Amino acid sequence: MSGKPQVIIIGAGISGLAAAEKLTKFGFHNYKILEASDRIGGRIHTVEDGNPDEKKVELGATWIHGQKKNPVFELAKTNKLIDEQELKKQRKRMTVYVTEEGETIGEDLVDKVWDKLEQFSEEADEFFESETPYPDINESYGAFLQQRFDKFLQKKNNSEREKMERVLLNEKSGECAYSGCDSVDELSLKYFGSYEELSGKHVTFGRGYSSLLEVIKRNIPDEKIILKRPVKTIHWGKTMLDEGTFEVKVECQNGECFYANHIIVTVSLGVLKAHHNTLFNPCLPSNKQQAIDKLGFGTVDKVILFFDEPVLGRDIGCLSLMWSSDKKDLSKDGKIANWCRKMSELTAVYGNAILGWVTGKEALEMEKLSEDEVTENVMTVLRTFLRRDDLPTPVKLIRTRWGNNPSVLGSYSFVKVGSSTQDIRYLREPTSATCSEKPVLLFAGEATHESFYSTTHGAFLSGQREAQRILDLYKNI
Repeated sequence: MSGKPQVIIIGAGISGLAAAEKLTKFGFHNYKILEASDRIGGRIHTVEDGNPDEKKVELGATWIHGQKKNPVFELAKTNKLIDEQELKKQRKRMTVYVTEEGETIGEDLVDKVWDKLEQFSEEADEFFESETPYPDINESYGAFLQQRFDKFLQKKNNSEREKMERVLLNEKSGECAYSGCDSVDELSLKYFGSYEELSGKHVTFGRGYSSLLEVIKRNIPDEKIILKRPVKTIHWGKTMLDEGTFEVKVECQNGECFYANHIIVTVSLGVLKAHHNTLFNPCLPSNKQQAIDKLGFGTVDKVILFFDEPVLGRDIGCLSLMWSSDKKDLSKDGKIANWCRKMSELTAVYGNAILGWVTGKEALEMEKLSEDEVTENVMTVLRTFLRRDDLPTPVKLIRTRWGNNPSVLGSYSFVKVGSSTQDIRYLREPTSATCSEKPVLLFAGEATHESFYSTTHGAFLSGQREAQRILDLYKNI
């Protein structure tokens, strides 16, 4: 295809690249990708740790979530991006469950609680999957979970109950990291089961997640991707603009303008929440604006400390942090920073490094701190839980700041209390201009996938979906 139509893809994350790759594959070359930052990948960002062995460190997406019918897994496997030997071995080191008082909680008790929590989670899933009456749209998964757990605890003695409440608090923090929320009380109970978990183990990339981007990008000519072009305003719905008959003018922050007949918008839901009122001229339809406002989008950050020697011990892969669930105890010693209490575990990664995940308000709190403050805060947690004052000094810190990254403003989406999967459908719905019957604004990205939101495969599939929409419009050209 040559000449018109002209397509502009906004965002060079996996969704935008997937759209461009599909257009190219089917002979549609009249497109450009505008990327606000100085790199491709968006929320996929692999860096090297700076050591001689140059281990790959994931600042963004980490896992391929499931294998069966997962296009990201298939693409990675076909291109030998996964270490097959490691996949077969799946060698697991021990997880220890420790309280801030230094007491170890037995694995039998933890497993007993986890089995119950899994049962409650499955019960929550059924509200979406079955024909049984749904709970109110304003009910939360967190409230449901707490109610079911309180009933489970009724016949437990005080000592057992206190330990089990710590396990529940740990699970809640872990769910926040998995779902991208600040609190499980934000998660919609009615639509908790709308997320589809693909079968198969979650796996990682031997050469880093960014190696997947190179596979997708190899069919996209370099000149099609224009970096450092943050968009100021998308002017749509008018014809006969400055450079001819186009439905859309994209005005960049540097004053440069691009013209097109169709725009595929792949920016994050976080960016849409912050800027949709000024990003689009005229404003988006009201149902789409309301969907943007109602759906959830949270911040999930990583804090990684690098050491010259193992800190947890060679047989321990994960230190599960069993914080006190008694709010009166949260600041009893004044030593542990409040944001650290949102971390559910510290995991041995990248050789001798330690990784912690922090979410929501606590993540934003961490982002404001200096690197020295973050390092000392995490070291205090390690000393407290390991009961060791002789820990080695970390040689390096890497921490993410996704909440303050202007190109993303968070991490990934979830169905929030008060929202629904209908809002996802409103968000992904293409918008036509009054002067054209064909859709002018098309929307992709993980937040636009009804069952795979928050994932890279959801983002990938959404980009392909919108590319196919354009190909179908012009299949006779």
